[in-house]
Amino acid sequence: MKKSKYYGLRFDGRRILLGRRPYSGFGVNYFGAFAHNYMKEPEDAGWRDAFATIKTYGIDFIRLPFGGYGPEYYEEYDLDREKMLSRLDALVAEAEKLQLGLIATLFWHDGAIPAHVGGKRADWGNLKSDTCQYALEYAATIVSRYVQSPAVWAWEIGNEFNLSCDLCDGKTWRWLPPWSNRPTGYDYYTSDELKTFLAAVSATIRGADSRRMISSGHGEMRPEAASLARASARINGLTHIWTPSFEPQTRAEFDAMHEKLTPKHIDTLSFHLQHGTSDGSQRYIETFERFGELLSQKQYFEAYKETAKKLGKALYFGEMGDYMELSNQPESIKNFRDLCFDITDAGICLASAWLFQDFDDSGMNGARLAVLGEANDELKAAGKARLDKYWPKVREVSEKQTKKEKRSGSGLKTAALIAAAATVAAVAVSKIYNKDNSRKK
Repeated sequence: MKKSKYYGLRFDGRRILLGRRPYSGFGVNYFGAFAHNYMKEPEDAGWRDAFATIKTYGIDFIRLPFGGYGPEYYEEYDLDREKMLSRLDALVAEAEKLQLGLIATLFWHDGAIPAHVGGKRADWGNLKSDTCQYALEYAATIVSRYVQSPAVWAWEIGNEFNLSCDLCDGKTWRWLPPWSNRPTGYDYYTSDELKTFLAAVSATIRGADSRRMISSGHGEMRPEAASLARASARINGLTHIWTPSFEPQTRAEFDAMHEKLTPKHIDTLSFHLQHGTSDGSQRYIETFERFGELLSQKQYFEAYKETAKKLGKALYFGEMGDYMELSNQPESIKNFRDLCFDITDAGICLASAWLFQDFDDSGMNGARLAVLGEANDELKAAGKARLDKYWPKVREVSEKQTKKEKRSGSGLKTAALIAAAATVAAVAVSKIYNKDNSRKK
């Protein structure tokens, strides 16, 4: 198990720490940083100038995928792994130089790897499948390669995988990714199957990095998640098809579904919300009908915070501030500022805004980035974000390590060797996990 010094974010059971001090902060999502630039040489990639501009707004971390959107990324990765990774190396190095934190999502679309290896999404529940074996190896490679980078603040498994599980339509084949040719019931997957993968991949990550936070990357827990899970448990064993049920869940069921889909090594509960509509109604979403009640957004945030605390997890509001069709309305800036206040008042320490896929700070985007910077300034003034203690310590540790290597005459192991060792560990973890599961049956 690799120790990542005290780099990045970690959860000590009570607080989110950056290095060794409690941390609160607002970041921004920048999906396209690598996902839209992995075919470009670093000097031609758009992320370089974007990173520098993001820092000028007083924003200290971004959330981004350490990969691509669809199967085409993995095709390029398999053709020339070192070329892909060297381009990611350059991005991470630039983040270190600018002192910009990265919350790295390992897998974005749940259908990409199954399509790449010729499998089905139900394969997420089979650790011996090509889908799981490929994903576990990829996770081991990426985590072990960047475990010693102070710019990598946290690991995240996927993007909203929970919003796909337990959905099924064996008649008109809705809710499928664009790569599902000749669909069958195995193109759908259950929350039980997702839990199997989450447990294994989080163990793989923890095996390569003993300290950093691990987020699930989940979106909002569907209001009908428990009902959908019960329905998928009645799956047809031959066709892998079931009939979904959409009954509202109780507060206790909300907690139970989070517990199910945030297994042991995932120490951070994640959720995403949109705050505007896309149906032409031009309506701000500021209240939520949940658990038989009408909740304000602050009350809903508090419910997530209470659930995370009950489960002994940290909480990350991974996507917030997307106003959809209202994004260019002047009053949305006031709503966005109020949203940031509600997040802080609800006790949520870590949140990142969804404003764009490729960096764009024109118009309202720039205004929202400025609001995030102001919110961060307030947190820093209150002593809740001591970046001034983190990055100088990083330089000190780095200098000591360099001197130690020079004295010993040996450098660090190459990333390839570390990755190979971690891959072996990932396979061992999956075998242990399979063995433990077989005992439970």
